[in-house]
Amino acid sequence: MKNKISILIKKEIFELCFNIKSWLNVIVWAAIPYLPQVNKSYHKFILALLFSIFAGGQYIYDSYLNDIKLGGSLFLHNIQTSVLTVFCIKLAISGLLSCISILINITHIIPYTGFFDLFWILPLFIFFAALMFLASVFSKCAEITSAVISILTATLIFAFIIIINYFLLKIIFSIVITCFFVFISVKILYSKTYRTQL
Repeated sequence: MKNKISILIKKEIFELCFNIKSWLNVIVWAAIPYLPQVNKSYHKFILALLFSIFAGGQYIYDSYLNDIKLGGSLFLHNIQTSVLTVFCIKLAISGLLSCISILINITHIIPYTGFFDLFWILPLFIFFAALMFLASVFSKCAEITSAVISILTATLIFAFIIIINYFLLKIIFSIVITCFFVFISVKILYSKTYRTQL
């Protein structure tokens, strides 16, 4: 099992190194809060956090589409590993990209966050990864449309969480929406709909 996981990690790292689109997304989205048009520090924080979430989720979307289109799914099937393990490894790689984006914008994020904010921010990263996985599975040759719909959905949910004034309610909603989308993603991972694309 450890050998399979190491193979999967190497595969994802190799894909990450040559996934120019994901790196460009990180650079472009991380640079947006530095635009002169964004002159309020709180707005910089909102954009930095939102686009850091997007930076990781976009990798999940591109990675699953590449697996489906370019035969990567056959490789995953041949080594007989759990699809849930694949998702977790992709999630870890996407987290790396999000961390890079956060580091680029750390000066915008730190003033408005504390330790306990992690309890509602971290679930959002997982939520968006699950959402982008669903978008990749159901894109059906309409990749741009499904990506746009997913990003709009994530933006609306993010905005709703931001405007919640009660901290505990913010955490609960963030965790509940994340658990819901992860649950759906796990069900899809083991469904006929997903496996027919492998």
